[in-house]
Amino acid sequence: MERPTLELLLPQSKAKVVLYKYLSNGQFNDIQKSLLSNVKINMSDLSDDDAKNAEVLKKSMNDIPANLAFNQGELLQKFIIKEIYNEDGTIVLTESIVQFVYDLPISDGQLLQAELTRIEKESNLSAQAKKK
Repeated sequence: MERPTLELLLPQSKAKVVLYKYLSNGQFNDIQKSLLSNVKINMSDLSDDDAKNAEVLKKSMNDIPANLAFNQGELLQKFIIKEIYNEDGTIVLTESIVQFVYDLPISDGQLLQAELTRIEKESNLSAQAKKK
């Protein structure tokens, strides 16, 4: 099933990025698995009531790798970027997208990352929450 897309023009590099408008269910689950596989939760000293309390649960998490956000960013690039066109209209090869994003000017990279994050967050919202 082909997902709808949107285009983002990066002002400094003049690259056109075609993005999927939402993550698929499987992609969302893959991101969650990636995040959770890198987090250790010490459940041994939590009661059943504590496990329902988000603050207590946060305190029980440890050994969270510092590069976790970067790994998530690369997954978002892989799942949301459909294609990228250079200023001259040539397409960036799929296997070169991560390197292309790496080489972007900072302002373009930040704009792209903000859009990827927005799409990820909206993908997780219920239809009711999107109407608000």
